[in-house]
Amino acid sequence: MFLIIYHTGISSTNGLSNYGTALSKVARKDITIDFGRLLLETVKFALDGVKISIKKGWLEQPPLAVKHDFFSK
Repeated sequence: MFLIIYHTGISSTNGLSNYGTALSKVARKDITIDFGRLLLETVKFALDGVKISIKKGWLEQPPLAVKHDFFSK
């Protein structure tokens, strides 16, 4: 299951990048609206994957700063 969520997240990220590039290159206003809508839908889809990963415990807390007062004792 984790592998599927991981690959779906990578695909979502690539899709967002492609939509952003296409949005910057296209000159037609009607297509830019569609790209904007697709960007929002893709972000919502990717956010669902992140929520699933958090719920299952697959995402870890990033490293925190060292507490120097602990070592000074």
